[in-house]
Amino acid sequence: MTINVGVTEKVEKLYPVYFFYGVESFLIEEALRDIRKKLCLGSDPSSAVTFDLEETPVQTLIEEAETSSLFGEQRLIVGKNATFVTSVKSKGDILHQEKALISYLEQPLASNVVVFIANTDALDKRKKITKAIEEHAYTLHFKPLREMELLQWLTNHVQQWGVRIEHDAARKLIQ
Repeated sequence: MTINVGVTEKVEKLYPVYFFYGVESFLIEEALRDIRKKLCLGSDPSSAVTFDLEETPVQTLIEEAETSSLFGEQRLIVGKNATFVTSVKSKGDILHQEKALISYLEQPLASNVVVFIANTDALDKRKKITKAIEEHAYTLHFKPLREMELLQWLTNHVQQWGVRIEHDAARKLIQ
């Protein structure tokens, strides 16, 4: 199931595997920050690991995801540039073992949170891997914000800083 993300949605519950896709990279980063906060990641550098899946095979990420923390804490493993779910060829000659990913998706390690990110709106839904991710991962689609959504987002963020913004001023900022 895919959920379309608007401006007010926050990551409320932690799932073992997320799949974020869309062109709103700022909102994707906000959702990733929400997950980091929910996990209460400390100063341990091994508690969060990021892979560029255009340079690293997905099986390396899976190996990391199947490894528990030495201190028993939850860990965050992020795979950026998950282009293997699209019809676009990746930049490198990386061979992703999709069967390893599908196997992990079916039985993820509960002590880790894995997030795959694809900065595109165009998924290849014919691919077996895309179907498996959409079936097993908590999938969020970050569509471009329309003008009213952008105004709402700006107003909400300004209020978090304890400031109020007039509607006309907010409209001028987003133009």
